[in-house]
Amino acid sequence: MAAIGNKGTTSAGVGPELALNAAALGALLDLNELLHEASGDHAAMFERVCNRIAPHHPGSLFFIAETSAEGELSVRSAEGMGAAVLQGLTLHWPDDGVLEAFGVRAAACAMWRITRVAGSTLDAAWRDLFAALDAGELAMVRIAQDQPGQPGMVFGVFAVMRAELPAEEVNLLQHVARALRKSLALAGERQALRQENQRLRLSASVFEHAMEGVIIADAAQRIVAVNKAVTRLTGYDESELIGATPRLLSSGLHDADFYRGMWSALSEKGHWKGEIWNRRKNGEVYPELLSISAIHDESGEAGHYLGIFIDLTLQKEAEQRLSHLALHDPLTGLPNRESFRARIDRALRRGGRHAVLLLDIDRFKNVNDTFGHPEGDLLLKAATLRLLAALRPQDVLARLGGDEFALLMEDVTDRDEVVETARVLHQTLAAPFRAGNLEVGMTASIGVSLTPDDGTDASALLRHADAAMYEAKRAGGARSEFSVPAIGVEVRRKLEIESELRRAIERDELRLHYQAQVDLASGRIVGMEALLRWMKPGVGLIGPAHFIELAEVTGLIVPIGEWVLNEACRQCKAWQEAGQADLQVAVNLSARQLRDEGLADKVEAALRGAGLDPSCLELELTESVAVDSMEGGLVTLHRLRGMGVKLAVDDFGTGFSSLHYLKRLPIDRLKIEQSFVRGATSDRHDAAIVNAIVTLALTLGLEVVAEGVATEEQIAYLRRIGCHQAQGYYYGRPAPAEAILL
Repeated sequence: MAAIGNKGTTSAGVGPELALNAAALGALLDLNELLHEASGDHAAMFERVCNRIAPHHPGSLFFIAETSAEGELSVRSAEGMGAAVLQGLTLHWPDDGVLEAFGVRAAACAMWRITRVAGSTLDAAWRDLFAALDAGELAMVRIAQDQPGQPGMVFGVFAVMRAELPAEEVNLLQHVARALRKSLALAGERQALRQENQRLRLSASVFEHAMEGVIIADAAQRIVAVNKAVTRLTGYDESELIGATPRLLSSGLHDADFYRGMWSALSEKGHWKGEIWNRRKNGEVYPELLSISAIHDESGEAGHYLGIFIDLTLQKEAEQRLSHLALHDPLTGLPNRESFRARIDRALRRGGRHAVLLLDIDRFKNVNDTFGHPEGDLLLKAATLRLLAALRPQDVLARLGGDEFALLMEDVTDRDEVVETARVLHQTLAAPFRAGNLEVGMTASIGVSLTPDDGTDASALLRHADAAMYEAKRAGGARSEFSVPAIGVEVRRKLEIESELRRAIERDELRLHYQAQVDLASGRIVGMEALLRWMKPGVGLIGPAHFIELAEVTGLIVPIGEWVLNEACRQCKAWQEAGQADLQVAVNLSARQLRDEGLADKVEAALRGAGLDPSCLELELTESVAVDSMEGGLVTLHRLRGMGVKLAVDDFGTGFSSLHYLKRLPIDRLKIEQSFVRGATSDRHDAAIVNAIVTLALTLGLEVVAEGVATEEQIAYLRRIGCHQAQGYYYGRPAPAEAILL
């Protein structure tokens, strides 16, 4: 709102009206120059308007106010006699009954007048204002804004210590209001132009510096613009691309139907997205994820096409690496158990007579205990190379885990051919290997099954070969045994192992060893993983690889698992009471345990019996167990998670590596399989996989634990990429609780 008050002064020798007209004309000329230069700072502009007009009208009072949607008038500037009364004042727009319309009546500028007599019916704030100024009349112009959302304005004049306003001041009021409105509109246009320029500069910067390749083509599919990423990813200079069509990048791997489908989608939907193979300038074919959008003009026609793409080369390599590792042993590169079963199935479908041999290196645990697992791994690699060299090209050698290998011999002529192959394998392993400064000889127990006598499916052949191998081992090792036609050996073996395991529980032969889990940021031990061992009379301490699978088959894993839970919780509580208040314990969970409907109750009982907080217990599932749980164990996992128990996926990256189950399972942590960690500092593929797993976990809000950490270099790398925790020989081998100092 702007107001003017006047005490009716005159210039010497000039009549009052003529003097006022001259003053008004000078003020308007000055004001037009001022408003033409106005910026978007409205408050400063209002103050300058009042300052410019006031000197031409001594005794007058001007003010400018903003109007809100609720009808409030907030004075933004005031100048002249009584200005201090108006500064910062807030009033309410008068009722229509008090306002008298006069002068110009338009939507943009409407004039109103209030006399002192009419003002006596206003609210107290207005009455006090009229009295303080001794004003007889107030004239105002209400100015509408052109820009949506901006406040309106009022520009007015008070007749201070006078009964009414002279016509000259009313005319001045109208002229100033119109000029002010034009200036505000111009300032709004300038501000909009500045914002549009900023938006265009930002768009240009995004286009130029985006990591994704961006290509713009015209309606004739001629390239009109590319960003720097396109030249970097394709190898072409911008000058080579402008004017060409995207066919310049074609790999030749897609047929005409592929491109017809692409253009059909663009025509019908205005958008296409998919994977495509293109060719760089150097001839290299590479995969990319491409998104194309049609940009339509005012007539609705596609005037341009916008293509955005990212190079999928590294992602595809990582996927291939994961796919390979899902079917191959990471240490030796041989097919793993699942891949080997698939090869058997293919051979059986083809027909013919085939042999399956299971080979277990005798007492290999002694090698690991004596020379360490790194040296043991080197011996397994050397043994693999020797075995491969001794076989026929068509034979399939696989590593099933630990020191156990499997061999598929297709199209064997007779039993003697298999006997000869087994003899060669024994002879191959008997030649000395070098471990450290010593030479080590190896022997093996080999079990053989033949089709069709021992089965017509992979499971039966592996089962009978395993039974025969066990018989060879029972006979002292370093020999081969063929499966007997009857299943008596297998049944007897299962019964014996089951009986021995039952006695192991009853006679307290089971042991738990623990391996530390260390926080990489602080170097502090934050958890222990419980690892099962069997102190078998006459044999010694044996690892779970030798009995867990049978325990799973016979169902003994359920009572064994219950014992592990109780013992691990008890030991964790003991460590906490000894000063490690925040220590956690991790326990492995098998598929059979997860199918046990009473699992959650048993976990709850173990926690209650030990007095351990549920958040201090973590249950680890392998990827295969995690996927199996999608069928029936999901309810149990959610119940455990609801109790506060933490859940982790073990050996992540070696199984299904499916984002689908990660989304559905209530897990807290991913554990990176040690083969990836071992190669992360020397193999770029392993490094890419480890980095991808850590990035994935961080994105999903999961913690990451790296297994098998053995060197300072690995520790530094894991810290650098944001891995949370690590465990492995670098921090210590698994050991009984009494041997661990915390």
